[in-house]
Amino acid sequence: MKNKSNSLLLALACVLSFSKADAVVLFGADNTANLTNPGSGLPFDTVGRVSSLANIEDGGSGVHLGNGFMITAAHIPDSELNSVTFDSSTFFMRDLSYIPVQIGTADLKIFKLTTTPTIGSATLYNGSAELLNNASLVGFGSGRMTGTPVNTLVVPFAPGGSPLPKRWGTNQPRSEVQDFSYNSGATNYTFDALVTTLGSSSGIPSGNGDFEAAAGTRDSGSGLFQEIGGIWYLTGITSVIAQRNAGNATFGNDVPAVISSGSPSSPSTIRLSPGGGDPNVFVQVSTYQSQIATLIPEPSVALLSLLALPFALRRRR
Repeated sequence: MKNKSNSLLLALACVLSFSKADAVVLFGADNTANLTNPGSGLPFDTVGRVSSLANIEDGGSGVHLGNGFMITAAHIPDSELNSVTFDSSTFFMRDLSYIPVQIGTADLKIFKLTTTPTIGSATLYNGSAELLNNASLVGFGSGRMTGTPVNTLVVPFAPGGSPLPKRWGTNQPRSEVQDFSYNSGATNYTFDALVTTLGSSSGIPSGNGDFEAAAGTRDSGSGLFQEIGGIWYLTGITSVIAQRNAGNATFGNDVPAVISSGSPSSPSTIRLSPGGGDPNVFVQVSTYQSQIATLIPEPSVALLSLLALPFALRRRR
């Protein structure tokens, strides 16, 4: 990417990093906050930690769709999907006879567990109201650097260590981008995206208070959930982040980043005006709902189709 004289152009930072690093970071709370289900109906239990058998600190996150099927970010290598835990104590193994399936060119991948967890399943969204509703992000990781003050605009990520228990935080999608495109290693991913911004119009994330959330490395594949029409839906899968300050989550003005559409030969660009908060980019589940649902056997497909109300709120591309 080339520098522009009239704007700050940020390089895309892939959420998945092969170093030991961070995850859900909260603006006004430390790593001991939001470790349990808030009891609001948020499908907290459906989010799992995915990793290799050898090292729980690699991999990322994933969301249970029912019948033992998981959805995660496609850029996580299959070798780091062998183990899944939803509570940091009970582990489920990947079914190696089921080859993980990527959803088109999107940063989405479906894989299967050998046994079905006794937890709920996420409901896929198929509407168009994501920008009108608040959201909750659920993921695993090391969080903010220990001992750093809360309610500061630049929050340093922890340098490493064992992942913390699952945590949640809040934000709200501020924009949609069709054909968002980026390269992860030798692979290009192009997909429709939802984008959150870390901050508010006042420069302090007062809209979500202490629990305004930033995604970081090891949050790849985590779920963005929204309550729409009284039903909690999975509306996004964490894909990439852009960092104004490398190794930090930077909060600021809640002005949507200017993000271009892209292609395999011309990746998207992200521009922030001075004072803007970092953007987090999620694969927009509504675009791929039907493709995902066809991979999940009955009865989950029937249930998802009924709840998604496809004829009332079908997205047209």
